[in-house]
Amino acid sequence: MVSTGDGWAVGSDQSGGTVAALVEHWDGTSWTPLHGLDFAGYLAAVSADSDSDAWAVGSPARGAQPLLAHWNGMRWRQVTGADPGAGGGYLEAVSALSPTDAWAVGQRGRDEPKTFVEHWDGASWTLMATGDPGFINDLSGVDAISPQNVWAVGSTQESEQYQTLVEHWDGSQWTVVPSPAPHLASFLTGLTANSPSDVWAVGYSYIGKRARTVPLALHWDGVRWNVVETPTAGDRLGTLLASVSMAGRSDGWTVGFNLDAGRRYMLHWDGDAWTKIKLANLGRMSGSGLFGVDAVSHNDVWSVGGYARSASRWVPLRLHWDGRHWSRG
Repeated sequence: MVSTGDGWAVGSDQSGGTVAALVEHWDGTSWTPLHGLDFAGYLAAVSADSDSDAWAVGSPARGAQPLLAHWNGMRWRQVTGADPGAGGGYLEAVSALSPTDAWAVGQRGRDEPKTFVEHWDGASWTLMATGDPGFINDLSGVDAISPQNVWAVGSTQESEQYQTLVEHWDGSQWTVVPSPAPHLASFLTGLTANSPSDVWAVGYSYIGKRARTVPLALHWDGVRWNVVETPTAGDRLGTLLASVSMAGRSDGWTVGFNLDAGRRYMLHWDGDAWTKIKLANLGRMSGSGLFGVDAVSHNDVWSVGGYARSASRWVPLRLHWDGRHWSRG
């Protein structure tokens, strides 16, 4: 979200039998889908630094090149990105600092996939060198504090199991930063960087012989990454977290979905602990999940995802927090 009256949400629409990019705009009153886009594919993330500068990234409906689209204040248009090389690639997250400074991350390659990081300098996207500690590597979250302080998170497989992967940009190079991986296998899927000493990453881990999924939250305090305890549902399959956003050091939200119930899942941070939020007042929605959250302020938070309206149709889900309760947006 750019402001209380200006925001974007992206995804894909497959209701017509083909894959169409889905872009919706919030004007302070309602969400409006944009039609007539000149590109098709799966959009995974969007980031805007002003009302005339926004980026959306993902993967195309056909082909092996990543999908990048730019909003200039009047229309969205597809932009050519950096060449990911043999095997192609896709993008999973984007962070826009200014019209001349944006980052996009994902995965490239096929046999031994590598991290994929692109940088926008105002004229073109450039492939950046990054660390690849394992033989399978992936980045699924990125957030920029400043031109000299950018974080990206994902996962890497160095041996039999996947481990968390955290990388940092200091203005001149990307470096792998040690991060905890507390269980059998751990993945990071979302990230929010609020200050040099306050960065959160979320995802999930597999535990036990049956590899039940449990939420995972890590916090950077300016010195090291630490595991922060999260509530678990205790179900057979478990729960994962997809996105996180902070309105302040003592006010944050993370969202995802429960694998057993096929139900949206949400936690709130009060400065001391993560607490599960009940969303029963929003009605029954089978096959629902939340994949993104953005806190504009303490009383203005949006979360987006989708739910199954029928066996063959999945529709967008938008939730809004006004400081007192969550409601359908």
